[in-house]
Formats: sequence, C-alpha cells, structure tokens
Amino acid sequence: MQSKVSIITVNYNGKKFLKKFFDSIKNLKYQNLEVIFVDNASNDESVEYVKKNFQKVIIVENKENLGFAVANIKAAKGAKGKYLFFLNNDTEIDSNAISELVKRMEENQKIGICGCKIMSYDKERHFHTGIGVDIFGYPIVWSKVFYIEGSALMIRKKLFEELGGFDLQYFMFHEDIDLAWRAQLLGYEVKAFPEAVVYHVGGGVASGEIHKGRYRSSYLRRYYSERNNIRTLLKNYQTLTLLFIIPFYFFVNLIEILIYLVMFKFKVVYLYLKAYIWNLVNLGNTFKERTKIQKSRVISDKQLMKKMYFGSGKLFAFRIVGIPVFQRK
Repeated sequence: MQSKVSIITVNYNGKKFLKKFFDSIKNLKYQNLEVIFVDNASNDESVEYVKKNFQKVIIVENKENLGFAVANIKAAKGAKGKYLFFLNNDTEIDSNAISELVKRMEENQKIGICGCKIMSYDKERHFHTGIGVDIFGYPIVWSKVFYIEGSALMIRKKLFEELGGFDLQYFMFHEDIDLAWRAQLLGYEVKAFPEAVVYHVGGGVASGEIHKGRYRSSYLRRYYSERNNIRTLLKNYQTLTLLFIIPFYFFVNLIEILIYLVMFKFKVVYLYLKAYIWNLVNLGNTFKERTKIQKSRVISDKQLMKKMYFGSGKLFAFRIVGIPVFQRK
C-alpha cells in the first residue's frame, strides 16, 4: 500500500496560478494524497475559487498573513501523511514527481528531506536540482546539495515534528536552509532527484531572479534574508566555529554596506542595520533555540562543512551578475 503524502501549499493572492497548480496535482500518478490549501488572508477570491472548483481540497483560512513558515506549520499539524510535501502555488508538478520522491525515501531511511529538479514555468530553463550553501549560510548553486528550496520540499512528518518544523521567527526566506541544516545535524541526509520535476515561476511577492544578466531582488527579500541568515548561523554552528565565522561574516556585510553607501542606496543600508537590530532584540530567543539544537546534534561542524562551499557565495554571485538591482516590493 502506498504511504500517504500530504501536499501543503500556502497562498497569498495567488489565484492566477491555482488552476494550473491544481490541474497538475490532479494528473499525479501517485494516488494516496491529501491536499491542504492554506490561505494567508488573500483578497483576490482565491478561497472562493478553490471551494468552487476543487472540492476535495482541505482549506485552512487564516485571518491574517502569517507568512510562509507559520502557515505551513499550522497546516502540517493537521496533516495525515507519512510524508509532507511543501509545494508553492506558482508551480506545475510533473505527474511522476511524487512517485519518484516517495520511492527514494522508502529506499533510504537516512534521507530526511528530498527535492526535485526545478525548471522555469515555461519549461525552458533549469534553475537547480538542490542548492548548496557557503560557510556563511548564503545559497549557492554548485556540486554539493545542502538544502532543498521550500517551493518543492518533501520531508518525513516525524522528522518535521522532531525538528519543531520551520523556525516560527522566519516570516519568509531561509527557513528551508535552517530546516535542512538542523536535519543534517541529527544525521539525516538531504537529497535532490532530477527524475522528479517541478516547474516554478519563482520570485513571487518578494522577487529574486536573474534578468538580462543582472540579479533583481527586493527590499523585502534583502531584509528577511539577512535577518534570518544571522539567526541561522547563531543557532546551528558550534561555539568555536562561530568565533571563526562571525568576524568574517561581519566583514563581508561591512563591505556590502560601504558599497551601498557609495551608491546612495541608503534604504538597503537601513535594512542591514534593521536586520542586526532585530537579532540583538531577539538574542535571548535565538540562544534558547540554540541550546536545544546543540544538545541534540549528532555530527560536528567539521563533518557538516564538508558539504559547504568554503568561500563567499556572495562574492561568487557578484562576479557573475554584479550588484543586485532592487525593486520596490
């Protein structure tokens, strides 16, 4: 008998994507599924559309926008699947994808999290098949997979519960890196399989994409990425590693801030400072979580860092696409 899979999607004013999204789920060859649609107080009649056209879907209506992490945790609590599959609403999933992922998870119990080959929505470009990180927690697409993007992420429900789910403090961004980091500290593997394909629009409400050779980002993405990344490092690294990493991390940030000052990008500078202030204010909570993580870990930073890019992903990206262009989102 097939293991049950709970597909969970968080929606915020994404009605324009929903027909293609749910139609692709209908075409899945895997049968033992439940689909949970979590709406973060949309005002584009998304919920009404789903109720009318996809009656079998379980709907969770939030009265306010809770963000990605909290909304997914809320849905996961009521999910009945052995596996949870977090899938963005701006995606189209290949009919064999779930079958491939479950097959791999069943074959290897050490795999805690797995993901797909992510293609562009128009099916012409390959974005990535799993993503790496550098030693500063910054994403980089290279040979070693460290985490699975939250847009199409499968995890064992028992592991998700053991980890406490996504970090509740992460409204959006880096919650997937942090989740994979903590799973690996418990000895689980993170894998991506090209046989499972998902087509993704990407960017969405807070944009982040390569356009005409330049990386386009947003103020929202910059703030939450920097804020959450600092917390991820503070929680998950051992003390001696932090003493090595943090000074270099601050130095890279200082260079970035100086560049943006010279370019008169004062709002970007403000967001860096805001991210640091948030972490200072929430330092007590961060170290409370850190204590739990460090007590339960079974592998060392030395083992984990073998899976990381030993350099700066930001500098690597800068050489390829230059300084980000910020959109007002």
